[in-house]
Parts: sequence; C-alpha cells; structure tokens
Amino acid sequence: MFGALATVVLTQQMSLPGIVAGPYLQLASTPGSVVVQMIQKGDGKVVVSAPSMRVRTLPSVALVTPNQFVRKFVLEGVPAGQPFSYTVKVGTNSKSFSGYGSFNPGKPTRIALLGDSGRGLPGQRLIAKQMINYKPQLLVHVGDIVYPRGRESEYMKYHFPVYGGLLTGTPSVYAPGNHDTAYRDLRAVPDGLAYYKLWHTPIKKEPWAKDRGNFGFGYGDGYWVILDSNPYNNWRSTAAQTWLRNELKKGAGYKWRFVAFHHPPFHSSDKKKTEIHMRAIAPILEQGKVNIVFCGHVHNYQRAKPTANGPYYIVTGAGGAELYDQKIAGNRKLWQPFTQAYVPGYSFTSLEYDARKLSMKQINSKGKVIDQIAIGR
Repeated sequence: MFGALATVVLTQQMSLPGIVAGPYLQLASTPGSVVVQMIQKGDGKVVVSAPSMRVRTLPSVALVTPNQFVRKFVLEGVPAGQPFSYTVKVGTNSKSFSGYGSFNPGKPTRIALLGDSGRGLPGQRLIAKQMINYKPQLLVHVGDIVYPRGRESEYMKYHFPVYGGLLTGTPSVYAPGNHDTAYRDLRAVPDGLAYYKLWHTPIKKEPWAKDRGNFGFGYGDGYWVILDSNPYNNWRSTAAQTWLRNELKKGAGYKWRFVAFHHPPFHSSDKKKTEIHMRAIAPILEQGKVNIVFCGHVHNYQRAKPTANGPYYIVTGAGGAELYDQKIAGNRKLWQPFTQAYVPGYSFTSLEYDARKLSMKQINSKGKVIDQIAIGR
C-alpha cells in the first residue's frame, strides 16, 4: 500500500544532458515522501538534493534499450501542504523544481483521469493540453498508456514527449491495460512490458496475480484501489476477491472510495462488448461502498447509473487513441438500460473532492464540460 503523496506545481520539462525523459514523479511507499524518477542515457552521476529533506537513492533499473537506465530517488520529509524545492544535477549541470507537500485528509484534492492515450494521434495532444491547463494534483491513467505493445520505445515516442511537463509536476499512477502488459513474449518484443520498469509500483506481487499492478493508496479524503483487469488474472477466484475485499476495507476511514482498472464491466459500445469479465467483482465493489469506478479499454466516454447502493461506472477511454462507436452516442435506442451518458469526442475526467463533497466533470478537447455529477454538499 502506498502512503501519503506529494505533488509538484506544473512546469515545463527541463532538459539535462543525458536525461532523455523526466524527471517525473511517482507515489512513495511511506507518508510524507515522493519518488523522483528519470530515464538517463549513459552512466553519468545523477544527484538529487532537496532543502531540509532526506534524499535516498533507490537501485536503478536497466532498460533493454541500449545504455538507458531508470534512476530513482525518494524525497523523505516532504512538508505537508507546504512548498518545497528539489534540484537534479547531472555532472556539472543542474535544474531546480518547485512543488507542494503531501495532501492530507481535509484538504481539497484535484485529480485528472484518462485512458487509451498513447497512439500519437492529434487528439492525444489536445487532451494533454487541457489536462495541463487543469493543473491536477494527481494523474490517474486507466490503462493502454502506449500502443501497440507497451514497449520502451513506444513510451519514448508516444508518452513522455506528450506529457513531459505534466509528469514533471504531478505524481502519476497507472492501471495496466492490455496493450501495456498483455504482450508478454519478450523474445518477440524484447523491450516490452515496460510498465513494470518505468513506474514505481509495489515490489510485492500477490500470490494469485500474474504480476504487479494491484495496489491501494490514500490521497486526501479518498482511498484508491488500482487493479490489473487483464484476463490473465482470474477475478472470479476466491483469492483475488478476498484480496480486493481486504483492500477496500483499508478505505473504511476515508470519506470517498475509488477503484480504477482497464476493462469496463458496463458499457454500450459494440467494440469490446463481450469483454465484460470484470462484472465478477461488481458485488464486492458495491459491498465495499465504492463511490466511482473508472475504466478505459472502450475508446469513448460513458457513464453508467449506479444501483441503489452501487458505484457510478465511468468509461474514460477517450484520451487520444482512435475513437470507438461515436454514432451510438447520438442514438439512445442503442444504449444499454444502465447507460446514463454517452458523449462523443476526445475527453478526460476531472475529479475534485474534500471531506464533504465530490464533483466529477468530463472535459473535452476544447475545454468544455460535456458531463458531470456531484455527490455530497
């Protein structure tokens, strides 16, 4: 489980000699900490420093791409709700960055969510621009980060160049999609499965799971559970469902509970209409008093109305890849009975909450709100 997070104000990504991506921020495993990561070409010495904070160096991760490494540093003692600064030095060159401290319960929280983004199409950059304008304190990606096979080279082409400034200033967390982790033949795609190298996920792999990618963390007044919904994990199994129940119990002391994974249990698209295996956990999500479930996989925006005690199900898969079934959005006769909203075009989700109320808005590529819900007062 991840602890409290830190966030940094949005800045333009600053190049340093030998740093080919980053720095970018990740969740830390201890309260009051944040992980600073970057991809370096070569073995030059990298130093991260921060006033009044302890900086701990984590082991580097070697990429398959020749002579490239993920460098990792933990900033400990990040002041809660207070500005802080840190500096990255490579050789004799250095750049400084500024930010804010951990977000604790009782503080307003602002999050951006999207899925199915990294195809390199024009819509991806339009949504990235809107998210940067939104200035989130956390970015949650619901999977299919890059296409088509989750390779290191695809991240360098379709992810870091598009979101570099946003990632430098905002911690990000990723649910694995099928294009991120389902292509597992490293003989055919040697630089595949980059998801497990580029993101600071928990080291522990649950015994019932294929790999890492299932974890929870608290952020402000919300508790989040990230799931790997790829079919190689059997979410009908007793072991997986027991783990999920226990993870949701950790959120009992929080005002809000959210779950994010890739494959949507409820949607009205023709594409992927049979890939609804995650319905197996719907009763658990209802019992766990989850407020909203965020998914992708289907490349459009949809909202399913909740049952009396169940969560909203949001499909936020219009993050930049080719769009699916846009004509269905305008024909309610083609919607499933549970579908409450279906809006065409590219978009991302904004989520804001505090100890009393929650507001979710879907924002399109022009910055217009195309759907919204509010809970609490």
